Amino acid sequence: MDERIEPEERREEDLNREEFREKESPWRHTGSLTGALILIVVGIVFLLDNAWGIKVGNWWALIILIPAFAAFARAWSVYRAKSRFTYEASSSLTGGLILALVAFIFLFSLDWGKVWPAFLVVLGLGALLGAMLRR
Repeated sequence: MDERIEPEERREEDLNREEFREKESPWRHTGSLTGALILIVVGIVFLLDNAWGIKVGNWWALIILIPAFAAFARAWSVYRAKSRFTYEASSSLTGGLILALVAFIFLFSLDWGKVWPAFLVVLGLGALLGAMLRR
């Protein structure tokens, strides 16, 4: 059962894999996308503080945005690879929104007692989107 692949067949397989990888996602390096998004958000936070005097506390909460942006990058990557919005992209997007909401609550020292319904809204929208995509 020793199947040998001829060099021409092997080259064709390699080319097909290479074409698939290129079509899969233009954001092959999601780390660079995540890093870019983090820089944008940090810049916006500094602008809020410097230009408009909106005080931001709990700078450590920016760390929570790292997995949030990784989830957004994953959702975008799946969307681009499939050329449509899928259940997997929806799940990644919902998870990223939950993490981003937690980060913003800590960053802007918001009152959890007043903001908790936002979690229900995000979860409900995620469930609705997921149900629509499963059909």
